[in-house]
Amino acid sequence: MVFAMFAFAKNTKHGGVMRSHQDIRRILAERILALLEISAKLPQPFRPYQYQAMSNMVDWLKDSSGTKRGYVEHATGLGKTVLFASLAAVCHGLRILIVEPSKVLVEQTIHRVAQYSGGPVGYIASVEDIRNDEGQLIGRRGYEGVSVVVTTDESLCAYAAELALRYQPDVVVFDECHWGYLSNTDAALAHFSEAVIIGFSATANYLTPVCSQSSVPFGLENQRELYGLPHRMASQYFGTLIDRRTLIWGIQNGWLAPLAWDSFETNLSLGNIVIQEGDCGLDYHMAAITNFLGGNWMAITRMVCDLYASGKYDLAKRQVFAVCPGVREAEELAAAINLLGVSSACVVGKTSGKDRRAAISAHKTKGVRLLTSVGVLREGWDGEAEVCLNLRLTISQVRYEQTLGRILRPRQNKVSLMLDANFQTFNGLQPLTASYLYGQINSGVIPGDILVNTQEGAAGVIRSPSLSPYLVSDKQQPKPKTVEVKMDTDHIVLHLLFRLLCEHLVERPGDRQYIKVPITLLQNRCGQDRKTAEQFLEKMCEAGFIGGQPPWDIVWPMVKIDHTVQESRRGGNRSRSNQMVRRSLSVHHTSVDYYRTLRERSFDVTGSAIVHAPQLILEDVYALSKDLAIAVLETLAASGAIEQVQDWTVVKINEVLEKRSVKRKKQKRRRKRTRPAIQPRSIPDDLGVILQDLKLKFLQMFWRLVENSFEEHLRRKK
Repeated sequence: MVFAMFAFAKNTKHGGVMRSHQDIRRILAERILALLEISAKLPQPFRPYQYQAMSNMVDWLKDSSGTKRGYVEHATGLGKTVLFASLAAVCHGLRILIVEPSKVLVEQTIHRVAQYSGGPVGYIASVEDIRNDEGQLIGRRGYEGVSVVVTTDESLCAYAAELALRYQPDVVVFDECHWGYLSNTDAALAHFSEAVIIGFSATANYLTPVCSQSSVPFGLENQRELYGLPHRMASQYFGTLIDRRTLIWGIQNGWLAPLAWDSFETNLSLGNIVIQEGDCGLDYHMAAITNFLGGNWMAITRMVCDLYASGKYDLAKRQVFAVCPGVREAEELAAAINLLGVSSACVVGKTSGKDRRAAISAHKTKGVRLLTSVGVLREGWDGEAEVCLNLRLTISQVRYEQTLGRILRPRQNKVSLMLDANFQTFNGLQPLTASYLYGQINSGVIPGDILVNTQEGAAGVIRSPSLSPYLVSDKQQPKPKTVEVKMDTDHIVLHLLFRLLCEHLVERPGDRQYIKVPITLLQNRCGQDRKTAEQFLEKMCEAGFIGGQPPWDIVWPMVKIDHTVQESRRGGNRSRSNQMVRRSLSVHHTSVDYYRTLRERSFDVTGSAIVHAPQLILEDVYALSKDLAIAVLETLAASGAIEQVQDWTVVKINEVLEKRSVKRKKQKRRRKRTRPAIQPRSIPDDLGVILQDLKLKFLQMFWRLVENSFEEHLRRKK
């Protein structure tokens, strides 16, 4: 193992004494220089640009007047993990803390770092012990007795003071460091005053087309300009730029797969969506864009199904990754493509670790052709995807490039394809596209053609075809054949709408299952007008999904329902969509009960959670009358738990009552712990006599056992 070559370093262990920053810089520079001499023997030898990046790092460390922090900006797929994992080969006697933005990346990093460290790696995250394919333990929770610890940025903020005091890291590596441009993260890093802090990111600066008074221009390689705010730039938090390799540089030099691009028309208008500063810098207002896309999701799903069914780009036989605006949309798209006859899976934040690993593994082995997600696979996922369906509109270069990076992993003869949804805009900014960010100005882009290709004589090992396999032209190749599908697109849309309606299924004792006010549900969830909703219901009725007739106040299912619906006893639980929902026919409930029910039915949106048709939910779940349901909503609004958005057809959930409930529970537990012991006088006389008698009998039995044991001991001794 590589770590054995640096066994001499074990004698430098400081035994809890904090080293100075200059001493750490000197030692680390010496170790990296020694590592470069034997880099060919590493589990993954350095590529030429990685060797240069580490050499640049040595120069920065040797500069005694240099900044305490530095950063490396390498595009996704260029092997940032190899750079900081190789530090584990020289970490004996030094302590390294690696910060990752998610638990998924914690596991992935430990698997990589363990190949270099030669021993188990510590971690601080809510995951089980991590083992390799042979079942060997490679990651254990905690920081005792290990040279490398991996943690999430959330845990870093929570335990920074403890780590600085007890673990005393000499080197802090912040992967995806663009997530560290926050006051609480910067304050956490300030605890490690003597440590060398190195950031790594593929998108070090938050850039957008929006230019404000405080914006700083940033030139792209294709002569276009984007703009960034100073407080969202890497130089302000991580000081010195050690090495920079862009996405275009990686493709042109053969280290990333060539990039082809096309868009598909949606015939939908964005209108004028507000711009706000969020997690990914300036971008479309999260709730507004999510509500817009969610309201038109059935139309978008239909277009994606038509794209698959047409055979264009042969998507049914390619590994596709789709980025959706929300969890429900990701689930519905995966369900629709499955009904089309193409194996699909959805991976979102609530997906269990076991199911997530199974879906990703199946996608890697082509058992699953389409993976849909929202943000959980946006960064750090090393998959085999070759086509990206970008259905989450953005003007944030960080968000766009991190998504694009999922399909650029190189493979022989691979050409990546980015498919952007094309929306009309009025009085607003057009979403970013690969053509805008990476295409040359004043050069026409042929749909499906290669946008950025490998240059002649490139140093990289990847050789790809000069002609894009996605070009669809009568001259270049025959017209694609239509895919044989299990179900036509119209039927798929009706099936998804039927599933949506069944989430609001009502079942009363002695009555059949039915759905109340289905037109209102379709209007609120799908953004359809009343006439369109009526047409959908008529088509579902004709297809045999539901029974009913105008005015469509109530419909009832005519086919088997996907969701489990069971009537329970008073105060019991009811299972729906694998969630336990409080259910009772009584109106005597606390505000917390009503609040939690609405929270279960909410659609998560960054910064808020939206509930559609809250009045109907309270009527169905708690059997409240219309007037009483409105009174409950008014009470919740007065307490600050919800905010009325559209007449009581949509409400916004706040966290007020949930926090109050948790606080009350903590206070109750605290009172229980501090409650004084029961005094003897509080016990009834007859019970006291019984207890005294039992105590006397127990003592007699105990001493009898002691005497017998002592006599047995004396007998054996004689």
